[in-house]
Amino acid sequence: MNTSLGLRFVTSLASGFALTLSVLLGSSCSGEGTGSGTELPSDALCQPGQRTCLGNTLNTCSSDGTYVPELDCAGSKVCDATLGCVDCSPGGNLCVGNEIRSCNSDGSAGPLVQACDFAQTCRGGTCVDSCELAASEFIYLLDSSNQLLSFEPRSDTSATAVKVIGKVSCPTATAPNSMSVDRRARAWLNYDDGKLYKIPTNNPASCQDSGYQTGVVPTAKVGMGFVSDNPGSKIETLYLASFGNPSQLWKLNPLDVAPIVASKIGTFAASATSPEMTGTGAAELYAYFPAADTSHRIIRVNKTSALADLTYQLPALATAPGAWAFAQWGGRFYIFVTESSVSRVYRYDPSQPDNMKWVRVQDNLPTRIVGAGVSTCAPTKVG
Repeated sequence: MNTSLGLRFVTSLASGFALTLSVLLGSSCSGEGTGSGTELPSDALCQPGQRTCLGNTLNTCSSDGTYVPELDCAGSKVCDATLGCVDCSPGGNLCVGNEIRSCNSDGSAGPLVQACDFAQTCRGGTCVDSCELAASEFIYLLDSSNQLLSFEPRSDTSATAVKVIGKVSCPTATAPNSMSVDRRARAWLNYDDGKLYKIPTNNPASCQDSGYQTGVVPTAKVGMGFVSDNPGSKIETLYLASFGNPSQLWKLNPLDVAPIVASKIGTFAASATSPEMTGTGAAELYAYFPAADTSHRIIRVNKTSALADLTYQLPALATAPGAWAFAQWGGRFYIFVTESSVSRVYRYDPSQPDNMKWVRVQDNLPTRIVGAGVSTCAPTKVG
């Protein structure tokens, strides 16, 4: 989604502080434990010995109260703060071949839960249609020059995480504004002319009008997000957020019925900028509001009222970004912003400690991202 404003967002890294020991020892001592005389700074990040997973890397808290990388979990291993690098996170499921198995308390594969049917593939602990795999592995991006790109969240800090797929060729002379992706790996594109076009993500040059009826939603520009109607359902709905302050929440009737008509649900709380949206296979809809004050936030949207059922407060931006896009993958939120002509990617992970929830994972992208889309068959938890 575009606006004429730009910003420079400055991130600051917390620094560690020295540990003061005041215990008088009568003989040689062990380096284990903190001891009764250990004192940490009041703003220490963690307690010595505490462990946490940052991405797929196990980090341990050092004696000065800062996290230090201890172990990278390679291949199919996943990071668990208690167990280290394991096959799976206890309490969840994992794939063994084309079978779903439960995860034992020690992080190893457990009993059979389900064998995936013919034409299905086990991925992320669930059975998905094989044709949906391309939609579940990537966040798809649309840039201001009409390029379709892919972003690989499993390696979000890698220099090769963003790749160009190809040029989009839709029958419009207006600029691209927003994007969402359905579970059949089709990207739905919103342009400044107000229309919604759709393309197969493996053939972006093949573009067609979706049949969306313009003139019902009060603005041509909209934010978009596909959401499963019920947790785990293959039936999904495309929601729209109108441009302006305040923004309105709309939903579309079934997308295989022409014309595709929008119906109004409610009005978002006032915000300086219009939201972008993303949805999940757990039937949750989220909206991102970029802002240069305390209204910079992500909300979980009540799909019957547009009210916020849950709010994640984000660090304030210096100014509203020049372009922004938003997607969820694996329980993490990815925000694509252009700040003072510099395009960046931020990850917000609610499961991490407060000082590590908001992390810049990509900097100086060679393109301006205006849309992001992820399928509802994408995982809602990393593992």
